[in-house]
Amino acid sequence: MKRTITIQVIAAVIILIYSHAFADGFIIVPKPGNTGYHYPLAVTRHDVKIDINDRVCLTEIDQEFYNPGNSTIEGIYLFPVPRGAVITHFSMLINGIEKQAETLDAEKARGIYEKIVSQMRDPGLMEYAGQDLFRLKIYPIEPHSKKRIKISYQEPTDYHDGYCSYIYPLGTEKFSSQPIEEISISATISSDNGISNVLCPGFNADIVRKNDSQIKLNYKAGNIRPDRDFRLYYSRTKEPVGISIIANPDGTGGGHFLLNISPDDTLYGMAAIQKDVVFVVDTSGSMIGEKLDQVKLSLRKCVSALRHGDHFQIVRFSTEAESLFSGPVDKANIQKSFKFIDNFNAAGGTNLEEALKLASGQSQSGRPRYIVLLTDGMPTIGETDESILINNFLSSSGKSRIFTFGLGTGLNTHLLEGLSSKTGGSARYITGGDSIESVIDKFFKKISLPVMTDIKVKFAGSSKISDIEPSSFHDIFAGDMIPIYGKYDSAGKITVAVEGVVGQSRKNFISTFTIGYADRGADFVPRMWARTRIASLMEKIRLGGADENSTAEIIKLARTYGIITPYTSYLILEDENTKTASSDGWNNHRTLSAAPSEAIDIMRKKSPIAQGLYSKQGDMSVSSAREIDELKDGYADQYAVTSSSYGKSDEIIKSVKIVNGRAFYRSSWGWIEGVLAGEKPLTTKKIAFMTKEYFRLIEIHPWIAGVLSLGKNIRLRIENQVLEIYE
Repeated sequence: MKRTITIQVIAAVIILIYSHAFADGFIIVPKPGNTGYHYPLAVTRHDVKIDINDRVCLTEIDQEFYNPGNSTIEGIYLFPVPRGAVITHFSMLINGIEKQAETLDAEKARGIYEKIVSQMRDPGLMEYAGQDLFRLKIYPIEPHSKKRIKISYQEPTDYHDGYCSYIYPLGTEKFSSQPIEEISISATISSDNGISNVLCPGFNADIVRKNDSQIKLNYKAGNIRPDRDFRLYYSRTKEPVGISIIANPDGTGGGHFLLNISPDDTLYGMAAIQKDVVFVVDTSGSMIGEKLDQVKLSLRKCVSALRHGDHFQIVRFSTEAESLFSGPVDKANIQKSFKFIDNFNAAGGTNLEEALKLASGQSQSGRPRYIVLLTDGMPTIGETDESILINNFLSSSGKSRIFTFGLGTGLNTHLLEGLSSKTGGSARYITGGDSIESVIDKFFKKISLPVMTDIKVKFAGSSKISDIEPSSFHDIFAGDMIPIYGKYDSAGKITVAVEGVVGQSRKNFISTFTIGYADRGADFVPRMWARTRIASLMEKIRLGGADENSTAEIIKLARTYGIITPYTSYLILEDENTKTASSDGWNNHRTLSAAPSEAIDIMRKKSPIAQGLYSKQGDMSVSSAREIDELKDGYADQYAVTSSSYGKSDEIIKSVKIVNGRAFYRSSWGWIEGVLAGEKPLTTKKIAFMTKEYFRLIEIHPWIAGVLSLGKNIRLRIENQVLEIYE
């Protein structure tokens, strides 16, 4: 029995060491003899309902815990109360009796957290010090039984300078003995002032606009261990174009910002922007079968989705290219196009040169012009050199934007990406079990209604703006947003002017903000800026070849912000195998200290998979392109690493943790902050684990609580000093 308990405690400690995000309610179980705690209970279900309006946020939580053991146990339910929140309801019935709970203020709560941490010799709870605590003793918890707890709390709406933020502390992974079977989060956002620019970074949430004043959001997942907060941001405005900024100071007076631009429903009501669309479809022999059948079905749906006043054209190409017509959307032309599509047959070679000539040109009426290219192979007839094909198209296409779809992996990815990137379009790849129809349908719905085109963004004010990503902007579509990342050098007023064509005229929308304060939870902004910057540099390398300056910048950004790239992933693996015995621990791990030239050498000599970054065709080339596309996605999950390309593995994922926007890397000694890699250490202050000075750190630096929860040995930078926690 004693051995079993010991194994459980060790397993719990391991879970705690490798976690870092806030958790919501959890149950701890005292060990016999009150000599410590362990966490054997599993969370089987976790439902959260959020109601946000102009004045108050109401959060309702419904959790279910499971005792997998064979013994009846007593547990203690702990809920770290979010700062500024008030518990409004609690319910739990045991044998028909509602149990009574108590709320402890931050000072008393801290004593409880520190006691548990000291007894377990594990810092997992350190991040909660400084928060109030909701506590309940639960007995009995029968073997193989479930306990359901419902709790709700209110907090004032966090509103500043036009932006509202909400954070739900989600991180049950560290206190659950297994992945959560089911988790769901639903939110209703209401505002009499109107809502725009809804952002849920890091979660693939379904966001539905009910009307100008109400948004519904849903997120569901299963069999997961959530490891980060659920964050929600939105701006309140009834302006035709919503412009809002989230800022994150860096401690030097400046910082990073995220500017969101999105059209409101009122903009849709203005004169609709008509467009020209050219569909260019590969019907060569390799397209035979289900592939071409799905393309034909998709093409019919796209044509049917065109709006009155639009013009369209269809170009089919194999050994030769053939165009249907160029005309307006009407019943007769749609029927002609359907007959043309139905007669597509797969045969012959791939004459992309002739197809691009037929598709090139520009709208004579000034309408936006989009070209949609679908192909599964490389050019085999006519001009086949990618650079010549791209340059010829650019010289004759005017302001056309080309969106390319590669079907499979037997194609020239550099050609497709070169065409799209140089015209402001995008390149997508459909492989394996992907549905051609669903991917194309989703894409075309997005671009079906442009509401502002030919966009220009200008900044003015006392704060200097720099390092804008992306560097150019094009069109905004209905229901879409444009995220723009950048840096500011000082706090102050900033004016943003967004200019573009709306309807038949050019309009200007201006907003003024005060930046320099710390938006709630905005530490994700610098990392998202770094992602988009790395994506731009990687795309430059991919299409133009590696250069040491770009590689050096990628490594520096990836190291500082904890972003996995084809360079850093292999450097992490190299570092994992580097074990030295330095007495001070400083050189126990290189933590990505390789020089750019060494990184390129590792890539080329030791990383066949990562060579896809330089390849023009094949599985690895497509995988590389998808990785860059993921980094470009400003609203993507900025923490999770799920892809297997670039040699990513569980070992790599476990080697990087993000705390308060800072990246830490695991070494054989402990955790080292990424910004220290490759630098000579500054003055170092050492503090022993579990001493009075250790616990006092949170009083001096409240933000350090989450860092301390990483483990017993930590090295980080505080201003111009290195702080080392050691055991």
